[in-house]
Amino acid sequence: MALTAHRLRKALLLLLVLGACQPTGPVLPSPSVPTATQSSSPVSCDADSVRLVLTAFIDSFNRGEDPARFFAPAPTGPVSDAHLVARFNWYSASGGSPNVTIYERRDLAPYFARRHSVGERWSLVSLSPTGVEYPKAGFVFMLTRSAPDFRPGESQHGGPPGTIFGKGALNCEQRTILVFTM
Repeated sequence: MALTAHRLRKALLLLLVLGACQPTGPVLPSPSVPTATQSSSPVSCDADSVRLVLTAFIDSFNRGEDPARFFAPAPTGPVSDAHLVARFNWYSASGGSPNVTIYERRDLAPYFARRHSVGERWSLVSLSPTGVEYPKAGFVFMLTRSAPDFRPGESQHGGPPGTIFGKGALNCEQRTILVFTM
């Protein structure tokens, strides 16, 4: 009996020592080493990575800290399929305030500043990936959108008041938004 208690104490001590040696942050598998749990898409295109970019964008909008910086650069030169994967395509929003569609990247910052100044705020409700064609990842989302100039009880597609549904695309390599429409 004493031998079993001694072994148990040793095992617990070993577990405590090994536990103290573990890294404090999450450890992601190396993209070059496939594992059974690793997605076939690159780590930078997984759902968590897309969520990090979008939540940072929304937080930046809510703080009034130039959320336009999360969008891809403006297109230059002729447009091609490869070109669209790396360059800003458009931003659009409808419901509440006048509908807006922005095709010129330079128009994003003034628009976001104006909407923030009138008190518009967003809160991400859900986000789901729709597919990856590396380096582009598509997503759909639902958020609540509030502002003093929105009509009370307004909703879209039968969702709860203030709920907006949307979709978009992200360049995973650059961590920039290509398209965002709600």
